[in-house]
Order: sequence, then structure tokens, then C-alpha cells
Amino acid sequence: MALTGGNRAIARHQQDGKTLHLFEYTRRGYVRYIGQADCIGYHQEEWPDRVGKLRKALVFHLDVNSSPVPSSVREVPPVYDPDDTNRLKRYSLVQLRDAALPKAVSTAEPQARMQVAYYRAEAIRRYALARANGHCEGCTQAAPFSSAQGPYLECHHLHRVADGGPDHPENVVALCPNCHRRAHYSKDAASFNAKLVEIVKAVEAAVTLPPLDASTPE
Repeated sequence: MALTGGNRAIARHQQDGKTLHLFEYTRRGYVRYIGQADCIGYHQEEWPDRVGKLRKALVFHLDVNSSPVPSSVREVPPVYDPDDTNRLKRYSLVQLRDAALPKAVSTAEPQARMQVAYYRAEAIRRYALARANGHCEGCTQAAPFSSAQGPYLECHHLHRVADGGPDHPENVVALCPNCHRRAHYSKDAASFNAKLVEIVKAVEAAVTLPPLDASTPE
């Protein structure tokens, strides 16, 4: 699929010296501003159109600054190898949250930024699951079963910012499969998602994180 029009503008915005701003459609006539973004790659998939017919579509990988409170984001150089996500398995809750927060990599090459983006995506997934401690953050019930990795819960993005890209810890909630489907497909999905936003705000406010140890597991 050739890059033309708006697709080309998104893919080449950095080369053209343009700033990319991301908005999310909420309801007819209304959008929500998510934040500034940089396109760090894209791939092609088949997606259904409005009548359900499959067509080719471009999925852009966006590095999004969606931090709800800019002052809470520590702009420090990454202290990890972006390729090594295995060490995340040994991280504590505070270390996972620190790894999930945005880092100052805006001047890095696209490939390096892609690596950091996927590292953060894995870090935030593990952080949300660790924060939930085996219980759905939507209905508070225990996970329906255990997988090889532990209690089975699914991560749900409260504010969709990119397909396959990272988010901020306060924008992700760990849900049981039933609540996850409710958040996407139920008639009360909008109100349920609004409730989840408040739940995560309360959970994050209640989390008492000790000072971060400068050392990390080897």
C-alpha cells in the first residue's frame, strides 16, 4: 500500500518538520486530546470496514506523550537494555512502574525508540498485573484461573493511544476477561470505562511507593 495523503503526512512528519498531535473520538462532535506523538514505524494489516468487508489498512506505531501529570514524569536516560525484557520478571512493583514511565529518548533513532516503546509496553503490562495482585480491578473478584505466568488477567487501555504502543501506568487497568469484554462491547461500556478511570486513580493514589533504589537486578 502506497503512502499518500494523510498516511504519508503521519509517516514522514519528522522528516517534514511537522508536529503530530493525537486526538481520540469520544462521541459525535467531540474529541479528546491525547498528546503529542511521534511515528516510529508502521505495518499493514487487514481490517473490516464499516460494512464488515476486509480491506488493507496501515497501523502506525506511535510514541505518545500521554502523561496525565507532566510533572510526575521523570525525564532521565534509560538505565536498561531495551531488548532485555526478561529482567522485568524480577522487578519489584516500584521498578516496574519506573520502567513504564516515559523516558527522554526523543532524539534517538527510530529503531532505538521502537525498542524502548516495546520495552515500556511490556513493563506497563507487568506493572498493571502486579498492581492488581491477582484480582480484577473492575469487579474486585479473583482472577478466574491461573496460567503458567500466574493469575490470568487482561490489560485494558483506558485511553487508546496507539496500536501496539506504550501508555502511562495511570491509563491501564488489569481486568478479568468478563470485565474486559464489558469495557469494549457492553451497552454501558462508556460509563463502565469512566468508572474504571476513577478506580485506577484511586488505586494509584493509594499505592505507597518507597524511594527507588538506584540499583537494578542484573
